[in-house]
Amino acid sequence: MTAANMRGLTLVELLVATVLGVLVLGASLHFYLASLQGTQDTLGVARVQEAGRLAMELIGNDIRGAGDPLCDRRHAVTVLLAERQRPFWVSLAEPVQGLPAAALTGFEDPPLVTGNAPGQRLPDMPALRLWTTTALALATPGQSTSNQPIAVIGSDLPEVGAPVLVCDFSNTVLVRATTTGTAIGHAVPANCVDYFSMGEACPGQPVPPAARYRFGADAAFGLPRQVRWFVGNDEAGTPSLYRQELMDGEVVASGVVSGGVTHFSLRYLLDAQADYVPASQVSAAQWNQVHAVDVQLHLESSTGAAADAYIVRSFRQTFSLRNRLP
Repeated sequence: MTAANMRGLTLVELLVATVLGVLVLGASLHFYLASLQGTQDTLGVARVQEAGRLAMELIGNDIRGAGDPLCDRRHAVTVLLAERQRPFWVSLAEPVQGLPAAALTGFEDPPLVTGNAPGQRLPDMPALRLWTTTALALATPGQSTSNQPIAVIGSDLPEVGAPVLVCDFSNTVLVRATTTGTAIGHAVPANCVDYFSMGEACPGQPVPPAARYRFGADAAFGLPRQVRWFVGNDEAGTPSLYRQELMDGEVVASGVVSGGVTHFSLRYLLDAQADYVPASQVSAAQWNQVHAVDVQLHLESSTGAAADAYIVRSFRQTFSLRNRLP
């Protein structure tokens, strides 16, 4: 091999090759970052879309089932609990009630606290209170004596002390279970009387045994729950949509359904009206006339690309109460 063939690259050639390599690497990096950002944006949109879809599905299920008595909606719930005058149980007669955005306080026993701390309802945001019933997989083998525990078949039993809804297509009552197992007891003093009747919940005069009501094989059982929806800050200080569940006047579950809420509105359709109205235009006597709720929710999420880069999605849907349908 001659000396000419062994000649290496000149400095200029090395510099040109280096520059070309840097340009190719830079272009590759640019396309990679652009692709990565596009993937992040797509995932961000998917997350916001899924969060909104889940929130609307959950609140829709609660609204549709509000006031569902399990059996026959034509019969009001007769409350036999000893503490039937407690505001928490009095509100059972109103399966749907909204709180105006401008209200400083709302809902009682327990109250829904307004403030900026995590889990509190944010000022200038509306709230919604609903009553729903969780059905129990129980059956009765036959008629039970009115003042005796109701015989049941099944393993989905309520706890002793739990309020239980018992109904058929003629009567609906709410009692506190005093025994459980093969039969659900409803004795005093947990209940105002130890028998069932038609009409007045706790009559001043005892009802003769012949006039007392007996539940039979068509009886159904359920657990009444109060559900509240509102917007509050999460632990990171982000406005978020909360779902709160209460049983027997105590909060048993409360958590964030979706974060990044920038707008939340609730409007109600009353009997014989064509337009939806906010809670501020619904009187206390009109809440039993609500048969549909219009829900609007706006969610926002940062893409992470820049401080002012956000993904915004809006959700809107109308839900009808099943027990108010014609």
